[in-house]
Amino acid sequence: MSGLATLRLGPFSLRWRPRTALVCAVLAGAALALAVVLLGTGTLAFAPAEVVAALFCRGENPMAERVVWGLRLPRVVTAACVGAALGMAGAIFQSISRNALGSPDIIGFTTGAATGAIVQIILFGADPFAVALAAVLSGMATAALVFLLALKGRVTGGYRLVLVGIGVGATLSGVNTILLVASDLDRSISAQIWLAGSLTARSWSHAAPAALGLVLIVPVALLHARRLALLEMGDDAASQLGVPVERTRLAMVLTAVGLTAMATAAAGPIAFIALAGPQLARRLCGSPDVPLLPGAAMGAVLLLAADLVSQRVPTGLNLPIGLTTGLLGGIYLLWRLARDERV
Repeated sequence: MSGLATLRLGPFSLRWRPRTALVCAVLAGAALALAVVLLGTGTLAFAPAEVVAALFCRGENPMAERVVWGLRLPRVVTAACVGAALGMAGAIFQSISRNALGSPDIIGFTTGAATGAIVQIILFGADPFAVALAAVLSGMATAALVFLLALKGRVTGGYRLVLVGIGVGATLSGVNTILLVASDLDRSISAQIWLAGSLTARSWSHAAPAALGLVLIVPVALLHARRLALLEMGDDAASQLGVPVERTRLAMVLTAVGLTAMATAAAGPIAFIALAGPQLARRLCGSPDVPLLPGAAMGAVLLLAADLVSQRVPTGLNLPIGLTTGLLGGIYLLWRLARDERV
């Protein structure tokens, strides 16, 4: 199951791994099952059969259709897209850095996107579209800064990129704290709520851009997947195999930052997903390939599961999704460090 299979379509051929395809299919099924459960979860609870009927507009309960389509489906679509984007971004960053801790929330890109959103909220107001745009632009600017600072002799080493990213992220975290302390109370509270990361009150105005961003950016990542896998062998080996190392690294960094900024703009800073998703997917697939699609599928499953946990905690509190993933991420990171001495 872990070997390569070839699908021939006339003059074209597609190489794929049956085990990886099976893992992606199982994860997609798990995501769909979680989505159905989430669509039925809330003050008005619906059975899975009612949810499916409401999705196809064939039910006998108009209220279920209005709640599912108008309130809960946008939230679930946003969660799935954000989780998939973070999972794929984490796979790219971990591959480029050749480090299991090389995820965007650890090396500063999520913090950079948050800086733009905080500036927008505190100085100009909390308009959702403006906040999302500020987060995307700030995330891109942070990536450009990290990439330029990591350049050494026109080469950006994987570990150097991670270390520079951690330093820039720490600096921006301090800037964020200063902005929150110096602003008036109402806007500071609004920014703090955004920083917690949330899927509450998500509408199609959040879900549609997230889905569109995913559709536009994912093909770019897949087109570079082969080169990215060769980069894991080292810059010298990849260069000898014909890979334009720095150009490929820059393209993939921008791709991963675009995914991260899009996810942050849609739901705020979400920890853990980009860190754990690719690693869990790689373990399931058992292949040397960069787990782009499996990582995206695992990211969607993890965020949907975290959303379900946040809505069904025993205390009855509806926790922000960012706090839930942060708690789970801390536990996972401690477990990961305890098991692997190479991290």
